[in-house]
Formats: sequence, C-alpha cells, structure tokens
Amino acid sequence: MLGVGHAGKEGKKARKEFGSFKSADREYANISRHWRERLSSLQVETPDGDMNHMLNVWGAYNSLMTFYWCRSASLVYSGDERDGFGFRDTVQDLMGASSLVPDEVRARLELMLTGQESNGGARPEVKPFSHYPEKLSY
Repeated sequence: MLGVGHAGKEGKKARKEFGSFKSADREYANISRHWRERLSSLQVETPDGDMNHMLNVWGAYNSLMTFYWCRSASLVYSGDERDGFGFRDTVQDLMGASSLVPDEVRARLELMLTGQESNGGARPEVKPFSHYPEKLSY
C-alpha cells in the first residue's frame, strides 16, 4: 500500500481500513463502478470494436483527465506565478467533459465566467482559491 502521511498515524489507519484482500476487492469494485458511471453517459457504437473502445473509454477518460487537471500541473504552462485555470484553455476543456460530468462542468464554467470582462475579453487566468470577482481592480 502507498499513501500520503505519517506511517505511524495515517499509515496505521489506512492499513486497518484497507489492508485486507476483502477491503481491496471492495475498493476495486467501488473504483470500477465509479469509472463505469463516469464513462457510460455517452456511448458510441460503430462496426469497429477498437473504434468503440477508443471513443467510449479512452477518449472519454482523456477528456475527464484534461478537465480535472486543466493543464495546471504543467510548470511550463503555468510558470512560477500562474497557479490558476487559464481562461481560454479551461473553457475549451469543458466541452470534452460536458456530457460526462455536467454538474461539475457547470460549476467550473460558472467560476470561469467570473473572469469575463465587460469588454468581452477575459482575465488570462482564474485562481480558484484566491479569486474574488467582486474585488477585482483593473
């Protein structure tokens, strides 16, 4: 088992909760169900099984990962001072996940729209933990 935290505290707790084959099987079933639910909202059927798998599993999974990570893990993209969601790229990424997790996409879109400016432009980034649109000064 791998985890984050102090082995004597969090490690013991995790081992007690997840340290058996029964609990591992239970958690595997939970994560499998989670991903089946996420990926099943939009299904494509073509005569080609490989194409179906690419569209229904890997394409959807990639769209979700792009939505969840929103390029924020890249130091090349985000640099030293850019620790928020880039406006344009994040809004583009919403399209791929909109049929898969519509409630999460709506919440992210509402956040991103607070970065919209009255002249039609947008702030280059929206920082979800320190972004207070009512206090912006231009």
